[in-house]
Amino acid sequence: MKIWALFYGYALANTADPRGKSPQHRLNRAKRFLNKWIDENVDERYRRFKKLHLRKKDYIKKMGWALDSPCSKAYVDKSDDEVDRELDDMDAEEAIGARADMVVSLDKKLSNGMKIINTFKKIARNNLSDCERKPLLNTKVEKLRQAIRKAATQTDKLLRKKGAANWRG
Repeated sequence: MKIWALFYGYALANTADPRGKSPQHRLNRAKRFLNKWIDENVDERYRRFKKLHLRKKDYIKKMGWALDSPCSKAYVDKSDDEVDRELDDMDAEEAIGARADMVVSLDKKLSNGMKIINTFKKIARNNLSDCERKPLLNTKVEKLRQAIRKAATQTDKLLRKKGAANWRG
């Protein structure tokens, strides 16, 4: 029984892609962090919440299409795994933040959101350098950055108002 487990483990190790993680995998990880950040820092009652989600969905969809296009680099060398390091750092911060029940300032929240946006830009820079639609994607991610900043500040402002203690529900 143990021998079969060893063979199975060896087979799994040899089927791993030696070139590194795909851009779609990196995009999905960054998308997961962005979704979590929006859920934690923007209330659903924010008046432009739906618009923020539509902007995020549109950007992710177009970025996915661009990464699947022929002009995209299918894999990035192991030496260029800065994006993977950043995503791993965000994973570690998430694990630490889950254990700590402390109030985080707006500046810290915004800096975490901007790290995620910068990760999207690095994915585009690394994989879409030959694509003609890259400037359009950069414009869309900057609009998403502005929308995230505004949503977080408006949510924070509303929470600090008098009688807004129950605003979050």
